[in-house]
Amino acid sequence: MMKLWPSPVAATRAQRIAVTNIGQESTRETFALACFNEGALKGTRSTMSIDIRPAHERDIPKIAKVVVDAWRSTFAGILPADFLDGMSYDQQEQRHRRTFGRPGVTYYVACSDDVVVGFASGGPTRREAFPSENEVYAIYVLAEFQQHHLGSILFRYVATDLKRSGRKGLAVVALKKNPHRSFYERLGGLPSAAGPITLGSATFNQIAYLWDDVASLALEVVRVSADAHWQAYHAIRRRVLFEDRGLSGYDENHSDDHRDGHFPLLLLQGTIQLEPPVSI
Repeated sequence: MMKLWPSPVAATRAQRIAVTNIGQESTRETFALACFNEGALKGTRSTMSIDIRPAHERDIPKIAKVVVDAWRSTFAGILPADFLDGMSYDQQEQRHRRTFGRPGVTYYVACSDDVVVGFASGGPTRREAFPSENEVYAIYVLAEFQQHHLGSILFRYVATDLKRSGRKGLAVVALKKNPHRSFYERLGGLPSAAGPITLGSATFNQIAYLWDDVASLALEVVRVSADAHWQAYHAIRRRVLFEDRGLSGYDENHSDDHRDGHFPLLLLQGTIQLEPPVSI
């Protein structure tokens, strides 16, 4: 179960929600959200409790720990041991405190039981070599919490804030030896050469990924109203509440879906238009 901070177009209060990917076409992803009672998904397979929200200054020490632990687990045997061993929580905390307070910078964290297990940050570009005016500075998820789409959601929340800035384009720079850099390709980033960087006792090549249209990465929460929206809404509820639990008999015409005070929502990427049929 995930709790996501509402985007600017969502309701003003946070809502307890479940999220899953309900279909892909090329790099386009559509997410569906449905409101459930807290604990409704406990005991189901492949679920965990995660909160995704804007970072607070008090989160910075936890963010620093994620940086160091993620680098050491990801790059062990790839980067020089002296560099990885020399990384410290204190140094990273100081670095992110400097970045956190700068104008236009945004941070989001993913938390499990109040422990920060991932984060992403971005703001105005620091790299004049690229035409993009926005940059994702960092995105890290601890190894044991990867493969759950946390990185993708964190990335898109940062992109949503950057879209609101009015600046054009987006860039991110990664090490060529980063085993996870295909993540940016799956999000539609176009590779571009970037300069080398020295880490410890060795120099490594970098690669940039560029997006012309920040809006294509942004998230939008919409009220379920159109027929195609209802199809997506019911598809996710059927899968999470019934099929993934080995149950049958899901009712698409349940009266609770249309009662006063119930606000079914969909979380959409960019300007995607849902077109029937929606399948899982």
